[in-house]
Amino acid sequence: MSVNGWADRRIFAALSLLGFVTVLAQIVFLRRGIANFSGSELGLGVGLFSWLLWVGVGGLLSHRLFRSTRNPERFLYVSLLALAVLFPLTLMALDLVRPILGVQVGRLVDIRFIAGAYFFILAPFCLVDGADFTFGAAAAGKGRAGLALAAESLGAAVGGVFFFTVGTRWFQGLELAWFALLLTAVTVLWSGWKDPVLRYLSMLLGIAGLVLIAGGGRVVSEAVLDARWGDFRIVMSEDSPLGNLNWAVRPGEDILFYDGIPILAYPDIKSAEEAVQPGLLSHPDPKKVLLLTSRATGVLDQVLKHPVRSVDLVLLDKSIPAMEAHFIKETEQALKDPRVTIAAGDARRFLKAAEPGTYDLIIMDLPDPDTLQFNRLYTEEFFSRVKTALQPEGLFSFSTGEPANYIMPGQARYLAALDASLSPWFSNRIYYPLSRYVIVAGDMDPEVLTGEMADRVALEREVNLKYVQSGYLDYDLSRDRMAAIPDALTQTGEMSGNSDLMPSAVLHRIDLWAERVGRASFLTIADRDTVGWKVMIGGLIGLILTAFAAAGFGGALVRGSSILLSGGFFGISAEVVLLYLYQVNYGYLYSRIALLLSVFMVGTAAGAVIPGRYRKGVSSPVIYWTAYFLILVVMIRGGLSGVFPEFTGLVLFLFFMILAGFLTGISFAAGSSLLELNRGHPTGGAAYGLDLTGAAVGALISGLVLPLVLGLVAPLVFCLLLSAAMVLGLMLRPRGPEI
Repeated sequence: MSVNGWADRRIFAALSLLGFVTVLAQIVFLRRGIANFSGSELGLGVGLFSWLLWVGVGGLLSHRLFRSTRNPERFLYVSLLALAVLFPLTLMALDLVRPILGVQVGRLVDIRFIAGAYFFILAPFCLVDGADFTFGAAAAGKGRAGLALAAESLGAAVGGVFFFTVGTRWFQGLELAWFALLLTAVTVLWSGWKDPVLRYLSMLLGIAGLVLIAGGGRVVSEAVLDARWGDFRIVMSEDSPLGNLNWAVRPGEDILFYDGIPILAYPDIKSAEEAVQPGLLSHPDPKKVLLLTSRATGVLDQVLKHPVRSVDLVLLDKSIPAMEAHFIKETEQALKDPRVTIAAGDARRFLKAAEPGTYDLIIMDLPDPDTLQFNRLYTEEFFSRVKTALQPEGLFSFSTGEPANYIMPGQARYLAALDASLSPWFSNRIYYPLSRYVIVAGDMDPEVLTGEMADRVALEREVNLKYVQSGYLDYDLSRDRMAAIPDALTQTGEMSGNSDLMPSAVLHRIDLWAERVGRASFLTIADRDTVGWKVMIGGLIGLILTAFAAAGFGGALVRGSSILLSGGFFGISAEVVLLYLYQVNYGYLYSRIALLLSVFMVGTAAGAVIPGRYRKGVSSPVIYWTAYFLILVVMIRGGLSGVFPEFTGLVLFLFFMILAGFLTGISFAAGSSLLELNRGHPTGGAAYGLDLTGAAVGALISGLVLPLVLGLVAPLVFCLLLSAAMVLGLMLRPRGPEI
């Protein structure tokens, strides 16, 4: 083997390791963000924005500062070791940011908190990551930036598959970080054995990795866990397909946290009674009941107090009943009641499979639609399935929000959006201001719940109630409190409903939180009469015009930069929106994110190494992107949402992910070739920085602003317009070679 061949193998192995470690870190950071930051998938867009921005800055700065270095390979290995050290430190910072800033356990955090945490915590890791690729591309040599990206992407793909198949089964987050530290130390030791500094440094870190894996890391993990949960003690923790579950205890109280959100508190008879009794008392004879809930404890007992014939129990997560039965004997007994059938699977799919007219009463007791995971259970599409599963005289009951004597405008808009989603399916809707708003909906005109009515029906059915009775209801359901709700709904004017592709309830929940703490909300952008809306539209139009001008009138340097920026923008936009759409349709994003990201990287690797005649042009990748977004928009608008079963849908999303990655790789290869031919020297770091800068802007616009303001399809439509503008610009150029 030649010396150059051996060096090439070392360099491309190091780049593959870079991709492997960084994708492990990215997946762990994003999953931990979901678990720590109230389950918000919008945090994915914010987290990716911070990640890509800092990596891009790291690539550009290192390219400028170390352009003339004579030994980029050594810098590559040193940066790899630094990255492996920063992996666990960054993860610990994500776990400890809430207690350090005094944010109590279980409290919802808004998008600003998530953005700030990601922005500052990810900076050191990502800056080194960007520099690492710059050194790797420089070490690979002139004209090989595409190959360098392919090597990194291939390593990232392997890392994603490794996490999906092995990491989730055998490793916790910090254990993966210890493993990455040991793997990096061994690789650098092998590659840089002749360099004394690299040899001793990698040996030292390798020993540290072995000690941490052998048991020393357990002390660190337990210390971080104790600090993260404060006065709670975690007695059981599990990563389920849908999220992170933690059973926490403190004196006199057991709480089950789902992605940091408390979904069960024991004992808590009041919330359990109020969640289910209004619907049960309002129905004259509830024999067959469907209970959609995040907890069996308390609520199932309440249903079984009534003379029901059968109860189908669909829990938010199939891991929950086993945890509840393990800790609470009353729940274990209720689950064994012969009238109870525990149904596995997602509530949406369960309702889709149910025979029409099956149930007398459907009760939903779930967290509010603060995330896409929960919003998918409050949409017009979901309510239509509920309606189909009910008998003609059936009732649907669910609780939401936090009522008060004065209904704030944000709360009124949120309730009005839900009411607009319910109204096409249920002609009668009654709102009861208990601890949460309890909504009883149906086509029949049920008797209105009052203290006297609750006492009478409970007596007839021999049901003993502690809180849903006249002593409490006469105040909670006073004439003034009951009248305030329809008045507030009327004052909001006509509202659009909450749907799968336009998750307006999430926006209204963000707005409500902002209103309570006196901060500006996204509604200042969504309202078309405000300056915020005009600035947003003007900025989007400006981006389209700039892309058109760059493609039509720019030189090779401008065109190369624009193709890199737009390729990064398009790639991350497609990636983030597909992640959101997968969550809306199937709800398994938490467990599938590693697989979805890994196939994106497989596509990137393949696109970056295709023949030169494709990668050196500008028009080809832009035309491909235009066709890609056109097909995706037509499919989604044509009714793709929710059509396919879970496995078929996963395959379809994987196909669009790998195709988006493929086009991203082509764009990088084309743009970096134009840049290098213009500059005459290796520009891998600059190309990488430009690509990721465009991706960071795409994560912000397509991952946060447009989905909230205009819906999940809007980012794809905007990308279609942007790519079409570039194609039109290219058509202005004279025929002939593009370079």
